[in-house]
Amino acid sequence: MTDEKLPSKDRRAFLVTTGTAACSLGLAACMHTNAARIVSLPVASGAIRLRLADEPELAAAGGAIKLKAPGLDDTILLWRSGTELVATSIICTHMGCEVEVAEGGRSLACPCHGSQFNADGSVRHGPAARPLRRYLVDVEGEALTVHIG
Repeated sequence: MTDEKLPSKDRRAFLVTTGTAACSLGLAACMHTNAARIVSLPVASGAIRLRLADEPELAAAGGAIKLKAPGLDDTILLWRSGTELVATSIICTHMGCEVEVAEGGRSLACPCHGSQFNADGSVRHGPAARPLRRYLVDVEGEALTVHIG
């Protein structure tokens, strides 16, 4: 084995290559996306309206869909926590990854860095320090309204 040093140019190329690879892997971890189905609906009078019969994922605890609406700069995670339907921002307040329903619908978890949130969006465990944005949900029979205003 020799104690030869890499020429400065080769050492710099090595550092750039490994640094780029490490950053790419780190960003890939932060780019995790929630597998819930995306539902695109319009906003009318500050609310998104849908029918429960059209969203079978919401029938059982832990079931979830993502709501996207034109003009809304947030993706809403609508999910069943026990018998209650809950709507929060899907974006983790730590570094912006998409949270996922955990513990059979009792909480939300960020797969990127481990933050955990209660059903009301409050932080259960960091590194996130701020709660998720929560949206008011009204259910009347089969009619479901998520208030965004």
